[in-house]
Amino acid sequence: MLKYFLVFSILFTTSYAEDKMPPEVSLKMYVGTLISYHNLTSNSKYLNYFSRYVAPIFNSAAYSETCRNVRAYQSEKGKQFLTAKIIFGAYRNMLNDEDLLVLLNLATHEKEEQEFIQLLSQAYVSRMDSVIFINDSIDNSSADNTKYIKYDIFNPIVFGEDLQIKFAKGEGSSIDIRSNHRKYTDIVKHCFRQIVKNYKIDDYKVEIIWKRVEGEDSFMRSPLEIYAALANPGKSMKNTTYFGDFSHTGKIRSWGLIRENFKQFQKSASRVAYVPVEDLENLKEISLLYGKSSVIRNQFIGLQTTSELTEADGNDLKPEAIHLYDDIMSQANKGQLKGAALVSALNKVLSIQPTHLSARLYIDLLEKKYVSKMSLMNSFFEFEILFNQ
Repeated sequence: MLKYFLVFSILFTTSYAEDKMPPEVSLKMYVGTLISYHNLTSNSKYLNYFSRYVAPIFNSAAYSETCRNVRAYQSEKGKQFLTAKIIFGAYRNMLNDEDLLVLLNLATHEKEEQEFIQLLSQAYVSRMDSVIFINDSIDNSSADNTKYIKYDIFNPIVFGEDLQIKFAKGEGSSIDIRSNHRKYTDIVKHCFRQIVKNYKIDDYKVEIIWKRVEGEDSFMRSPLEIYAALANPGKSMKNTTYFGDFSHTGKIRSWGLIRENFKQFQKSASRVAYVPVEDLENLKEISLLYGKSSVIRNQFIGLQTTSELTEADGNDLKPEAIHLYDDIMSQANKGQLKGAALVSALNKVLSIQPTHLSARLYIDLLEKKYVSKMSLMNSFFEFEILFNQ
């Protein structure tokens, strides 16, 4: 690595990089040179990056000659001059998320050793999954998106009695966030990072107000619930719960607190709860603690990506599955539907909504395939709670 860095440092001070060229410009130029060298400019993994950051440099009057020299030298020397590893070594302290991802793809294309690819991958995932930013602002990078979301500066988004999010006009191409609760600050930053990836929004100043509610001090609103409200402003969330988290890729993942907060699902029947698909096993074990009816009288529907949350009116999340399940439960409770007919009706729900976890659990219960004991880890977890009490 040191050898590559020395070669690159020498080249950087030669005619191949002008003194007046800012380092962030030269970084994009070298990455672009590598993309061109591998004939990847039209590849979907690099196209947006190249169009937005590289093409303007290559075509600029100030830097076009330097760019031509660098590209010519790369064409002549190949890997002896420039690789993803060399760029990473020289610029690693100033790489943003997009730079890291494109270098990861380039390193994979160049068939670099697995250790280096793993290093890039870990650096990218670690940075993208972290919600502890330097300050409490999110860069508003949403300008190129086509779907537009406008937030009401007069009416806050309200979550029960304990939480509300207020909006005011902002400036400076950012979403500025403040809160009286540090954890909610980080959760909302996490949500807005995903919002600006998928939607065009204006600049806002966001205030998060958390109120202590008697008997609810330990309850936290999940990242998935807050994201759902931000992605669907104005949509009623009555009798609907979103319980989970998501990664920087938009993939839904378990939040880890469904068991501790399960009491909210016990308060009423017919509540619709959107949870990560992977929580199916958690629901099975929860049913052993709170009764099997607790996971079938409410509707638990599995989610896989955040994009599903804004398509509930006709695409991935099917309202007809929810209505059908309600009808089935009503008939089953009256004794009008039972046995093979009940299983057949539940299978129809699954044919409409394959991730309807309650229907899946109900069928397992009827066919006597239900889990009979908890895992060792969760057994210890429940024992610990009882012991502490």
